[in-house]
Amino acid sequence: LVRLIFQDTVPVANGIVPPTMPGYENPDLSDFEYDPERAPELIADSSYGDVSELPEITLNVSGQGGSAGPVIEAIVESYKENLGIEVAVEQTPWPEFLADLNDPNAPYQMYQLGWIADYPDPQNFLEVLFHSKSSQNHGGYSNPEVDATLDQARQAQDPAEREALYQKAEQMILED
Repeated sequence: LVRLIFQDTVPVANGIVPPTMPGYENPDLSDFEYDPERAPELIADSSYGDVSELPEITLNVSGQGGSAGPVIEAIVESYKENLGIEVAVEQTPWPEFLADLNDPNAPYQMYQLGWIADYPDPQNFLEVLFHSKSSQNHGGYSNPEVDATLDQARQAQDPAEREALYQKAEQMILED
């Protein structure tokens, strides 16, 4: 995506907190590089056992009519090229899309949604999007250890301790 769609005008993001966030680049983040050869192995190890056993997949995006955009097109093509999986793209008008995301029984299998920080701090990504009690945790992510780490980070007075706690929480979320 960085090379083909953005033509190397943006840095590669290997985590949740953007690589340009002041003071919070995580050098110890475990590497989760793009590895299409490993994907079929992971599916084989899953309860599906094989890509042919996967259900139909729909990627929901906000919008109505027209193209879903080059990023979505590239993601859908990647699934097809690397796994032989057809992914349907369904557009929903923004008000309905947002209402669906806020529904506790959200109807989406997979969705695309952007997030822009309100202020330059990892809390505005990690806690807002992944704390189990956050109203913006649309994916329903829940890990009590992550919640406790985020709670500690929010209260930490020492900047180095706070940064280390956010980096620890980010690593746990990515491993999950």
